[in-house]
Amino acid sequence: MTKIQGAYIEDYPITAEQAYEIVRNYLADYNQRLKEYDSSYYLAPKAESLTEVEENGNSYWKFEVWLHTGGSKVFAGFALVNRKTGTVKMKGILG
Repeated sequence: MTKIQGAYIEDYPITAEQAYEIVRNYLADYNQRLKEYDSSYYLAPKAESLTEVEENGNSYWKFEVWLHTGGSKVFAGFALVNRKTGTVKMKGILG
């Protein structure tokens, strides 16, 4: 992904699809712990919620994160993936 602003060009190596998988992998440890509590509980990013945001001069892919509790879902916050580095920042219940 490339961002062009006037004569300035910046390359972002992390695609939206990669960011989604990065968040899923990031949540795997939390999901393992939830599974020990109740096998029907898990955290997952909502792919359809994908947006792009800028924060403190950095560009991020942003996903809603939901806690699935068997038959229902509860909003748990947001996962932001840095588009340059692939690092994850959580906002909400986990951050």
